[in-house]
Formats: sequence, C-alpha cells, structure tokens
Amino acid sequence: RERQEEVEKRAARHQADLEHMAARIRAHAESLGILEGDWKEHSEMEAAVQASRSQIAEAHRKMSEQRAALSSRLEILEDLERRHEGIAAGARAILDRGSDRIEGIVGILAERIDARFEDARAVEALLGEFVSALVVRESSAACAAAAFLHESNEGRALMLPLDRFGPGAEAPAAMPAGTRRALDSVTAPPELAGVLARLLGCAALAPSLETALALAAASPPGWAFATPDGEVVRSDGCALVGGTGVEGPLTRRMEIRRLQSVIGEVGAEMDRLSDDLSEHERKAAWIEALAEAADPLARSAPGLGSAAAAGISVACSSISGGFRRRDFGAGG
Repeated sequence: RERQEEVEKRAARHQADLEHMAARIRAHAESLGILEGDWKEHSEMEAAVQASRSQIAEAHRKMSEQRAALSSRLEILEDLERRHEGIAAGARAILDRGSDRIEGIVGILAERIDARFEDARAVEALLGEFVSALVVRESSAACAAAAFLHESNEGRALMLPLDRFGPGAEAPAAMPAGTRRALDSVTAPPELAGVLARLLGCAALAPSLETALALAAASPPGWAFATPDGEVVRSDGCALVGGTGVEGPLTRRMEIRRLQSVIGEVGAEMDRLSDDLSEHERKAAWIEALAEAADPLARSAPGLGSAAAAGISVACSSISGGFRRRDFGAGG
C-alpha cells in the first residue's frame, strides 16, 4: 500500500508539471496567433500605404509639371506687360520717355481697370481703341503730349482727360433678356467712373453673335453688344466679327491675375500632397519597425503556432494519462 501511495504522489507531481507545461505552451500558442494576425494586418497596411505613396507621388509630379507650364506662360505675359505690348506706340513712348514733361498722367486705361476674366475679351472689344488710351487729369496734358510726340516722332496717342468727362449716359433700368451690362463686369477707381460711363454706358454682353445681332436690330441708336469671343454688333448696323489672334492689354492683365491665382492654388495643393506623402512615409517606417519586432516564427511559418501548440497540449494530456496508467499498472 505504501508503494501505491508513493506512485500516486509521483503521478500527481508529474501531472501538475505536465499541466503547467501545457498551460505555458497554450499561452505561447496564443501569442503566436496574435503575432500571426498582426503580421497579416501589417502586410496589408504596408501594401495599402505603398499604393497610396505611389499615387500621391504621381499626382505631385503631374501638378509640378502643370505649375511649370503655367509659370512659363505667366512669365511671358508679365514680360509683355512690362513692355506695354499692345499699347499704341505714342502712349508707350510717353510712358517710357516723356512722363517727366507731361503732368497729371494717370496711366493706360487697360492698366487701370479690371474685368471678370470670362468677360475681359468682350469688354476690351467694346472699348476698342480706347483700351490703350492714356488717361490724364487735365486737358492741358494733351498739348504737352502732342509737343513731345511731334518732337520725338513717336507716333500718336489717344488721350482721355478726366476733367472733360461727366457722369455719362445712363443705361436703361431693364436690360434685354440674356444680356448683362458691360459696366457690371468692370471695376475701377472712382475717378474713372465718368470715363467708363461714357464708353460703356450703352454696352451690353451677349452670350452669342446671333443674340447680339438680334438685340442690336431692336435697340435704339448708340447701343453695342459684345460676345465672349470679342465680336461686337452696334445698333447702327456695324459689326466687328472674327478674331484678332492676339490678346489685348486688358485680356492679358486678367489672364495674369488668373494665372497667379491658379499657380497659388496648385502650389497649395502640392504642399498638401507633400504633407500627405510625409505622413505616408512615417506610416511606412512605423509598419517596418513593427515588422522587424515581430516574432520570426510568425513571419516565416504563419499558422504554425496555434496548430502546433494544440497538438502539444493533446500530447501532454495523453502522456499524463499514460503515465498514470503505467505507474498504477506497475503497482498492481
């Protein structure tokens, strides 16, 4: 009987040891399972981040090319603006070399007013030759300008003395259907209100040449209608159609403004993309660090840990049972 008790004690100790070992193996198996799940998740994240990085880099490259093209166009237009291209030779000569002899020069009309970009060509066509006229404060400046131009043989200049312009003609309260007042598309310093009222007071913007022709035929004398392409039809029957092939000074200035705005927006979007790219780079580095810290077994043999541990646990139970049967059998 003493031998049987000793065997039972030994069996109990072995059983406890085996159960402890099985518990440790199960815990390790659970850890392996977690690592396996994390590794799979990290791999998926890494693939998604890499795809996003590629997309962002490509978008950044395209926007960089777009900004370069826009900037090149802007440089050309700004150079033309500095050289007063499209301005009458006489007015350009006065600005470049005769301004010290003529008092009260305000500037070229096209450089003193703004128009909506989509309306600039129509407004420019309605202004006609006055778009490059030289605005001065007093009529006496015309005499000084004439003297300079005769002496220098620099051509002629169209003058707009502010002291000779009153409030101008009033447009009717109701505009023809489908049209807009040309003045509503223009902004300018208050001192030019009289000049613009005189030049554009009876002018409207029409959506098409057909509409302009119909409106002009039904309008009283003095009215003019311009299309977005810069074609003009007057109520007296005169019509200016076709394209010039070149941009006038007002259209050029409005395009410069638009390009500056678009380039700024593109630059802001590129900055945002750069921030996004940096964030994805940080995510990629974080994922890589997690991957390096993961258990090599979970990376090299996914799915092995849980299955192996389950098998070992079953084996331990079998061993434990076998051990009891063996010892008890030996004691019998």
